[in-house]
Amino acid sequence: MLTILSLFIATASAVCDTSTDLVINEFSSNPDGTDSGFEWIELYNRGAIALDLSEWSIERAKSSWSTRYTLPSGTNLNADEYLVIGDSKSGADLISATNLDFGNASSGSDAIRVVDCDAAIIDTVIYGPDNSGEGWTEDDGILSSNPADAPSSGGSGGRTTDGVDSNDSGADFIRFTVPTPGLSNATLPPDCGAEDHVVFINELLVNPAGSDSDTGAEFIELYNSSAADVDISDWRIVSATSDSSETTQHTFVSGTLIAANSYLLVSGGAYATGVTAALSLPNGTDGDAVRLLDCEDYIADSVLYGNNNDDGHLDDDGLTTTSTAQKPGDDESLARISDGYDTNQCSDDFIATLDISPDAENPVVEPIVCEPTTGVVTINEFLANPAGTDTSAEWIELYNSGVVDVSVAGWGISMENSPNGYEIDTVLPAGTVVPSLGWLVIGGELVASADVIASISMGNGTDGDGVRLYDCEDTSVDTVVYGSNNDDKMPDDDDIIAASLAPSPGDGSSLGRIEDGVDTNQSGEDFSSFSTPTPGAENSSEVIPKNCDAGGSLVINELLSNPDGDDAGYEWIEIYNSGASTVSLEGWTVAFGTNAGNIDTVDYTFIAGMTIAPGDWFLLGGDMVGGADALASISIPNGTNGDAARLVDCAGAVIDTVVYGTNNDDALPDDVNKVAKSLAPVPGTGSSIARIQDGFDTDASAVDFAQSTPPTPGTENPVIEPVVCTPANGNEVVINELLADAVSTDAGFEWVELYNNSSSAVNLDGWQITFASNGDSLTAENADVILPGNITIPAGGFLVIGDEFVEEADVVASISIGNGSGADGVRLYDCEGGSVDTLVYGELNEDELPDDNGEIIEFPVPMPDQAISIARIVDGVDTNSVEDWFTDLSPSPGETNYQEPIVVDPTESGGCGGSSPGGTAPSGCGGTEVDSTSGCMTAPLPFGGMELFPVLLATLRRREF
Repeated sequence: MLTILSLFIATASAVCDTSTDLVINEFSSNPDGTDSGFEWIELYNRGAIALDLSEWSIERAKSSWSTRYTLPSGTNLNADEYLVIGDSKSGADLISATNLDFGNASSGSDAIRVVDCDAAIIDTVIYGPDNSGEGWTEDDGILSSNPADAPSSGGSGGRTTDGVDSNDSGADFIRFTVPTPGLSNATLPPDCGAEDHVVFINELLVNPAGSDSDTGAEFIELYNSSAADVDISDWRIVSATSDSSETTQHTFVSGTLIAANSYLLVSGGAYATGVTAALSLPNGTDGDAVRLLDCEDYIADSVLYGNNNDDGHLDDDGLTTTSTAQKPGDDESLARISDGYDTNQCSDDFIATLDISPDAENPVVEPIVCEPTTGVVTINEFLANPAGTDTSAEWIELYNSGVVDVSVAGWGISMENSPNGYEIDTVLPAGTVVPSLGWLVIGGELVASADVIASISMGNGTDGDGVRLYDCEDTSVDTVVYGSNNDDKMPDDDDIIAASLAPSPGDGSSLGRIEDGVDTNQSGEDFSSFSTPTPGAENSSEVIPKNCDAGGSLVINELLSNPDGDDAGYEWIEIYNSGASTVSLEGWTVAFGTNAGNIDTVDYTFIAGMTIAPGDWFLLGGDMVGGADALASISIPNGTNGDAARLVDCAGAVIDTVVYGTNNDDALPDDVNKVAKSLAPVPGTGSSIARIQDGFDTDASAVDFAQSTPPTPGTENPVIEPVVCTPANGNEVVINELLADAVSTDAGFEWVELYNNSSSAVNLDGWQITFASNGDSLTAENADVILPGNITIPAGGFLVIGDEFVEEADVVASISIGNGSGADGVRLYDCEGGSVDTLVYGELNEDELPDDNGEIIEFPVPMPDQAISIARIVDGVDTNSVEDWFTDLSPSPGETNYQEPIVVDPTESGGCGGSSPGGTAPSGCGGTEVDSTSGCMTAPLPFGGMELFPVLLATLRRREF
């Protein structure tokens, strides 16, 4: 029951009593379980006289301010006393008829305030993670930039000292795990032993080697720093992986004592002393907590540890802190730097150590005295990939290029392989110094030259890894990014995605600065691989600084992005040297982009020793590529909507770019950084795209590249004539016939035939064909076929572009022609992208494809049945009308579409509707040219005579030549 020191209901005051001596002292906005019915607020009169609170109001703000309770007339509160107002189940002094409904500040800040009977704001508390969106103001009308922490489940928010109000909610309020409604916030539970804060969590092992739970090796060591025994009956050890979760690890039985100046070990059974409990402690991956709670659930002690405190754990003062002990490595304990040493700053109080001491004195370590960076200490060398097992054998060397010693106590090292942020893995202990012009080695227990023993676990550079050094104020000091590529988008010292990478270290080789301490913030320029590591000593004098071969005569010569079957490990890119001298590839990079935003993201960096001789090829491929000069985990896009490959020299200059695909909607740039208009074709499955001659380069990808089947990795490309663009001259060349629906499967059997109306041959180099179906557009950017060089069509002749099984094809290409559902289309473009001829066909033009006139015709050329082509009635005759076309019973790729009539004796059949053998007029033919004997047409009708079309089809046959 709440104790009301002095509360009475008197006759309503006639005059509004107002005072700034009333404050919100504590509140509960997030009770355990359901909030409804259990929320409350505590008011405190810090003044020297009683206050009449008649008609004063409690308001809360979530999305807007709302009055939740108005105090009744005659409500008085004596000096230095408390008044609790709450929901129906809260047990408060005054009960609200409706729920207070305070916000939990889950997405932004919420607020509570007291308003007097004249509507003047008396006191406000703002709480939650961020007030930038809500914009609640303090009592002085100033926007709060420092809201208080929102109470955790079952806890409360209360003033650090009763009644002390600076109009800064974040400074005035803290979170309490055990609320004290109606009592001073300084109230401690009686007879529980925690009030003097003499029992500490002194050491803990949360991450034993192997399976944590199976070994029973996890432990928590408590230490009693006082000169008297402490009864910890019903005290609990709890762990938490987030602010809203809590798991009881052990509850001490009645009669449990910790002797004066002694230890009590709680473990999973691997130790002979202490208390046995089935511990399962979190490893500190994203910030975790272990707490000791007394018998009233007050926090006696806390240890917050891990890479960060993103989950908002409270420290012993009830504040959200950024001071966490580091995440311990395998078999490392977290131990106070001396027994019972406690500043409530876990990063200062604890070290990670392999020298564990369960149920015994911790090794004494000097407290950290922070000396921030002076800019002279760098990461100088490191061994990330020792020969044999890496465990406990990796190390990092720091170098001091300054003239005075530098303390690096409390400095942190991060070893990362993801772009989510460098998080500190190792904190250097107190007393750690890097001498002037000297080295400091931090390594595992197997590193004989280590000055500091620590758990080091670095990536091997497979997809880009990083090492970063922080000073004791968490300021980034130095970063090294290394590996064969930067697929993981690791940031460099400037916090942008690193484009300059140190190489991947080989087994037993270190990565070290070419010259000790020389740092340009370009890892690829500063670091080299050392076959003989030199921890704690000058980097090898045998290393020759990189001689950057910039610019030059290298091109991307061929690439395979879509191998048969699984792509992984089988993709490759070939570089060719068309110059007269050998080029060092060290520091050069390749990138594969799908849009303008990622074309410059490095996928692979060439390392020292990689060269390419004149007239030679360098093959970079996945681990399944035989004959590759270098193996790398690369993933080359397939060109579906336009993709690109780029080669950049060691000075950062773009040397060569190939853009390929069906279009360039993603605005990929070419070699001169303009949106590419000329695209190499989409490589078919199992086919490469290759230069039409090794090294041939006009900077126009459509001119320079062709599909190559089979690919030729590391060897000479087949020579293909270059494209010589001859634009269209009127409608000399037209679409003459096509087969869109072959027998059974269409794949490999479809074709389109062109016809030359003119009296001379026409060069079709670089001309394009676009097929539209399922709502696609007939634009040049969507071209499906780009004709290669040396393609001509003779005067009055035909050219057949067909898929792989079309025997009559003059040009073999991967094509897919729509079957006319909803209307499909074919359009021919010349080499400058000018529209030359269009055919739209299908039942109805539901996709609204335009014809050559730019008009959308409702009834296009009908779609024929399977294995029947669409053909011009007369070869090359084009009036831009559906009447130019008919559906042919017998396709004729590469031959004339001419049809000759079938002559039927009318005396044997009334086939064309003659009335009698001696009839003088035909009936139902509808043609304009009629044989005087038979009464039948001598030429097929166009679609203008649609009513006779079935008769026409029944009487035509293909002429045999």
